[in-house]
Amino acid sequence: IEVCDWSSDVCSSDLGSFVRCHKSYLANMEHVVQASADGLVMDCDEAVPISQRQYRTVRDALRSFSAS
Repeated sequence: IEVCDWSSDVCSSDLGSFVRCHKSYLANMEHVVQASADGLVMDCDEAVPISQRQYRTVRDALRSFSAS
């Protein structure tokens, strides 16, 4: 999902299987087929960037998600 405006409600709420991977992007971890430092590849072959600031958060979220 590409997001144009972040409200504090969205940023502070539990996003479930979604992870904020970039300033303007949320990714549904259920549809991630590949992850690297450059970005995520979704099951629809769409590339989603990961910012350097969010890389560790995304990596940890994907690890937790795949472990559950």
